[in-house]
Amino acid sequence: MEYIQADIWVRYQRMSGARVHFVGADDAHGAPIMIAAEKAGLSPQEFVAGIASGRQAYLDGFGISFDNWHSTDSAENTALAQSIYLDVYKRQPHHREGQGTRRHGHPGNRRGSCDGRRRAVVHRRLHPDAHVGRSRGMTGLTGVEVGQLLPGFTRILTRADLVRYAGASGDFNPIHWSDAAASELGLPNVIAHGMLTMGTALRVVTDWAGDPARLRSYYVRFTKPVVVPVEGGVEVTFGGSVVKVAEGIATVSIDATCGDAKVLGSATAEVILD
Repeated sequence: MEYIQADIWVRYQRMSGARVHFVGADDAHGAPIMIAAEKAGLSPQEFVAGIASGRQAYLDGFGISFDNWHSTDSAENTALAQSIYLDVYKRQPHHREGQGTRRHGHPGNRRGSCDGRRRAVVHRRLHPDAHVGRSRGMTGLTGVEVGQLLPGFTRILTRADLVRYAGASGDFNPIHWSDAAASELGLPNVIAHGMLTMGTALRVVTDWAGDPARLRSYYVRFTKPVVVPVEGGVEVTFGGSVVKVAEGIATVSIDATCGDAKVLGSATAEVILD
């Protein structure tokens, strides 16, 4: 249905004399794909490849053709997504503790609990020269050592946060706002967007580094979803430590926990030191 709706709009615009580039992509990171792939015992990439193998036949049947078809795993998408993220991040005021954020050691009531199943892997790497041109005036990070702890923080995620993120990202999957949709897929309740959890976790690194242009790569494995109750929200605690320093690059291990559950596994980021 999505293909047909988009094709109708594209055909109308072209008939009206407009120049249109009709593009599409396989989503290897969406929560429904991750859940369906897990049930099938496949990786999201393998699951999506199986769907793609039969797509062309029914697109041809409806006379639908795309000017470009790619994947969320593509190198172009990775570079563009990171470029947009870095640009938006640098336009924001420096991180300030505010509503929904609690630094370690501050009192606060425990919120909802986290539970769920293993998800998938996301690996984002900038081009080796991606920081060139964005790091002018950036001074070197000095005195970084293995074992150094990065300042952590606790973020309270609420249903309102999920709605705002859905609007900003365009990801309106009902498992992020509908209890019925989440239950139908076997989830204990509505869950936070994986990219929201992933992006929030990265703040541990970017706040410490002082300039997001220092980020060289970011790797995350989703281990459990963050379940967000209707009332009160849920606390997710983030922290990090330096696990390697070599050739001007610091590798940081990032922790993200909700209750007693680790929601991210093997989360690491590489930071340019000089």
